[in-house]
Amino acid sequence: MINHQYKCIFIHVVKTGGVSVCSALNMRKKQFHVPASDIKSITKGKWDDYFTFSFTRNPWDKMVSQYFYNGQCYTKDFNEYISRWYEQKERLTAHSCIHSDYFDLDIDFIGKFENLQQDFDFVCQKIGKAKTKLPHENSKPITTGPDREKVSPKPKGIHYSYFYNDRSVNMVAEKFSKDIRLFDYEFDKS
Repeated sequence: MINHQYKCIFIHVVKTGGVSVCSALNMRKKQFHVPASDIKSITKGKWDDYFTFSFTRNPWDKMVSQYFYNGQCYTKDFNEYISRWYEQKERLTAHSCIHSDYFDLDIDFIGKFENLQQDFDFVCQKIGKAKTKLPHENSKPITTGPDREKVSPKPKGIHYSYFYNDRSVNMVAEKFSKDIRLFDYEFDKS
């Protein structure tokens, strides 16, 4: 994900607002979820001269978002989805869920989904782009499961903690331990 006009490279982590960021920067909307080192290898020497950035997200919130995006294709029970993901009984996504897996090189800025607009404004300032309101894109779920049944969108206004039990909280905490430590996340029971 590269924009030559603004001389920036975006490392797109799954379910962190990346499609909205790409739209606002007129980048390809096709999702390209690969580590920074892979992007560096295909940017033909631009990595060191361009502003590199990405976004991360609270892991518990991210997994709820992931479930309502495509997880219902596997099970209608959120905690079962987390258990399947944790135990790796089946690959639930083609991309790594762990955010720090994408950051295998130094990146100029890693913003947070929780402050997406504010952190995107900082990116705009760094690259010389006028502040731009981010559109809300890629929020609609895949519409049918494996048996063509309808899947539900995430209910509005319900905090992510509502979906978890103690076991699934701990599973996400264990799998995302590096992200939780690096980006100072915690399970918020709001």
